Amino acid sequence: ITGIFSMFISNTATAAMMLTFLTPVFKALPANGKGRIALTMAIPIGANLGRMVTGPRMIGGYMYYFFDNGVMLKNYEVDGHVVDSEGRFIS
Repeated sequence: ITGIFSMFISNTATAAMMLTFLTPVFKALPANGKGRIALTMAIPIGANLGRMVTGPRMIGGYMYYFFDNGVMLKNYEVDGHVVDSEGRFIS
């Protein structure tokens, strides 16, 4: 769930939101249990994984750009860089 949210909002906002959701769960877990640590670490990792599918990405030696909704940019010019019909930055 964290990864999905972070595709659409910032990683920091996603992590903060998910940590607040876990507050009741933490109360049910043992104070010294590993479950608290695992859940706490899973949130920022999930947020980073979700963000990995957006923005500029190097794939197979070519640079591509993916929007927040996962759609690849094609046939466009971005900041002086041309993107071809295959979605590759060519200049």
